[in-house]
Amino acid sequence: MSLRRRLALVLCALILFLTVSVSYLLYRRSAGIINQDASDYMSAQLERAKENIDLLLEITQLETKNLAGDLTVRRFLEGGLSQEEASAYLKALKTAQTDAPKHYMDMFILDLTGHITAATDPSFIQLDLSTRDYYQKSLRTGETVTSDILIGRADDSLIVITVSPIYNEEGALLAHAGIAIYAEYLSSIVKTFELGENGYYIILDSQSRILSHPEVSLIATAATIELPEVFDLESESGMGASALPVIQASEDGSERMMFKRMDSNRWILIAVLPEAELRAKSISLLSDVILIGVITSVLAVLAALYISGKITAPIVAITHSINLAAKSSQRLTQSVSSAIRDLGDSDKLFGSDSGRGLAGPDSASSEISNLSGSYQNFKATLSALIKNFSLENEQLLKQTESLTSAIETRNDQTAKFVSLLSHDLRTTLTLVKGYSKALLSRPDADEETREKFLSEIVEGAADLERISSDILDSAYEAQSAPKLHIEEVDGASYTARLFENSKRYILEAGCQFEGLCEIDSGQLAIDPVKISRVWNNLLSNAVKYSQAGGVIRVDMRRVEGVDGSRVELRIEDHGIGIPKEDQLKIFDMFFSGSHNRKKSYGLGLFIAKSFLQAHGSELRFTSEEGCGTTFWFELPLETK
Repeated sequence: MSLRRRLALVLCALILFLTVSVSYLLYRRSAGIINQDASDYMSAQLERAKENIDLLLEITQLETKNLAGDLTVRRFLEGGLSQEEASAYLKALKTAQTDAPKHYMDMFILDLTGHITAATDPSFIQLDLSTRDYYQKSLRTGETVTSDILIGRADDSLIVITVSPIYNEEGALLAHAGIAIYAEYLSSIVKTFELGENGYYIILDSQSRILSHPEVSLIATAATIELPEVFDLESESGMGASALPVIQASEDGSERMMFKRMDSNRWILIAVLPEAELRAKSISLLSDVILIGVITSVLAVLAALYISGKITAPIVAITHSINLAAKSSQRLTQSVSSAIRDLGDSDKLFGSDSGRGLAGPDSASSEISNLSGSYQNFKATLSALIKNFSLENEQLLKQTESLTSAIETRNDQTAKFVSLLSHDLRTTLTLVKGYSKALLSRPDADEETREKFLSEIVEGAADLERISSDILDSAYEAQSAPKLHIEEVDGASYTARLFENSKRYILEAGCQFEGLCEIDSGQLAIDPVKISRVWNNLLSNAVKYSQAGGVIRVDMRRVEGVDGSRVELRIEDHGIGIPKEDQLKIFDMFFSGSHNRKKSYGLGLFIAKSFLQAHGSELRFTSEEGCGTTFWFELPLETK
């Protein structure tokens, strides 16, 4: 087999192996990302549905409490209204509450014996609810209680009832107020949250009966779904491992199920997604990977043939020259040997003195030796060239492997960043949207509830602003140097403001503050917004990686050097520290540390370093794992 063919085969095998390996790794990574995204998507949708159902039940409980505190209801209980007047008043309240959608079944008042004394529907009067578990629990605990799914005695409709005690001014129990809503309204709520093309939700009450299901005929029946073991190990308070979503496959393996305990009555919300949808995405991905692999392989083979031709062309030419030289040397040797034989015959024929004028055997041997030496030198040079080529080829292969590893690492970091970012954005948007809808649907909510919802919306908006700023900064820094808006600021007031803000932030985070600010004069030529962001990133990291009650020290002082006065800003914590193997990577984009268990995008230190470099400064640090970390940087201070 020719050298060109051998080299082409080796190159083709190597490139095909790398192509198949990279394709396989990309498929495995991408398939894992698809599965993780599916789980994150199910978890986010499950959380949204849970929050909305909890919100509905919380609103119903608030309305029941409001009904229990209604002055007209109090008048009825004190004999100031007749039963007909009280029932008409409750009917008016129900009509006002149920303009759209009509999900209220009834509003009613229970006397101390558990009998209905006033209701929106006269047929419910004198209905005995004294033996109901929810009534007994409210009577026993004095709290507002929501029932599991019930079958209405009057019309056999499926309902959920909330009751709340009514007290007089002296704190004595007068009666109970109650509101009944149709159970199918819960199903209508969860249907608004899509779960793929064929996914759906199920709600189980505390007795494992179905509250909501796409098949209406199954509602109010006992569930056949086997709950995860962790739900059986929980305490009565409902707190435990199942406070987080629990994932398991259905009995036949055809569906992926995610369970989560709700905050209301220990109900369980279940998201069900067919595995067929996930397999379809994986198969589509595999087809794309195979197609790309085939195309890449064909191009790789053609490239290998072309490269092998280019590489072997000079080798073939050199080999041809060597062969010609070898043949010439062989012919010369034969000619000299023949001449020597002829010369010997002439000596015999003419005498020994007749050939002294011709070149003797020693002269011919010397020329042949010189030719042989030149040939050996040429051969040695060629061997050295081949050896150097082999060494360069090995170095090229090592660089290729290193580049492939670097690409895979960056792909992993990017995939992790995108997954974490998408989860945070979806979760924050879900919270903001949920509380906004709650405010829109409850314009008459009390002030405390409105302030709570508005506070959650503001915090969610702040999270979105922080995430957006980090993303935009990192995207810009990856393309070009930061654009600074330099201005002269008073060093004393600027550092004093940073110092006070740091103190307040550290104390509010539950840590101990120590520090010193000694800047009393001078001007700083900086971009104050970007320097503030640098400091806030360092301050946030110090708090995040410190234990509750830990000491964080902030020092801001003037230092003198050969190039003039400078302001040194230093922050020291006694937290978890940075492992030695991570200290060379902490300023890389997306790097969050192999031992880091805190949620991080890996952008803060990258952005901080780039801002300081644009100011002509450097971000420095010292750290010891388990003992804490200190970050500091300096800025020129101009004194007049």
